[in-house]
Amino acid sequence: MATEAIVIRNVEIELLTACPECGGRLDTDSRRGETYCGGCGVVVRDKQIDNGRHERAYDKEQADKRLHDHKTTLMRHDRGLGSVISSDLRDSWGAPVGNRLQWRRMIEQNTRATFHSSRSRTLNNGLVIIKDYVAARELPSALEERAVAIYRKAHAGNYLRGRSTEDVAAASLYAAGKDLSLGIVPTDFKDIIGVDKRSALRTYKTLLRNLDGLENTQSSARAFVPRLCEALSVPPRIQQDALELCSAIERLPGRAHKPTMLAAGIVYVAANERGHYMTQIEVTAKANISEPSLRSIALYINQVRERMESSAVRADPP
Repeated sequence: MATEAIVIRNVEIELLTACPECGGRLDTDSRRGETYCGGCGVVVRDKQIDNGRHERAYDKEQADKRLHDHKTTLMRHDRGLGSVISSDLRDSWGAPVGNRLQWRRMIEQNTRATFHSSRSRTLNNGLVIIKDYVAARELPSALEERAVAIYRKAHAGNYLRGRSTEDVAAASLYAAGKDLSLGIVPTDFKDIIGVDKRSALRTYKTLLRNLDGLENTQSSARAFVPRLCEALSVPPRIQQDALELCSAIERLPGRAHKPTMLAAGIVYVAANERGHYMTQIEVTAKANISEPSLRSIALYINQVRERMESSAVRADPP
């Protein structure tokens, strides 16, 4: 018999780690409070104590708090307060409930009560689109939270009228990405959401004009450098050099450049300096810019670096 001894409050307790009959692996059924063998089926221990949260209420105030103390979330259209009916014909305690026909009727009635109007269905569809996009791109949850908040404002202000749910969801994601400096561009929504650049920008301008608290923040090239380095399989050292060069160039006064174009030029120059040579076609395909634009911005970056190095030499004479 395989056993294991543990000490709790100076008392040695012997625990079984294998079946005493066949030596098989032991499994635990938390609903029944039993430990049994997965091979022969013998019950080794039963009537186990549940050490989980105690749900007993001693007065009406505690009972009301236990009844209504649910965690709410803006990620769901009903803020997480709706009923969830599983499909395994069991209640929350694991006991079987009714037959399959009754179960389907309960699910249908719950769906009708949940989506009681077209507005609630539109809100739910938009939140699902935002969630699927964030999951597909493996983006941080902060983007989903910010995009959901923007989409809810647009939905409450009736700015979805005459526009598709996909357009407003894409515009909300684009606005949230600009606020969080995550380097999201309008061309990213075509493959996953099915919204082109023109529709996303048009809807974004509408939200920017009508929603309070939404500002047209200027995107930084630093937000696009990590994404571009990952797409081009650039080593981490080159990415670090590109970020440092990007910070130095953005602090200088001068003409403004498109952030994606500036990031592509910086990555291209930094990679060539480290001997990680890339063709212009590879960089322009990932950055979605033209080859003449890449050559022009690379020439500008090299000129700026030369001026920075010459000024540093004049500042520190030998």
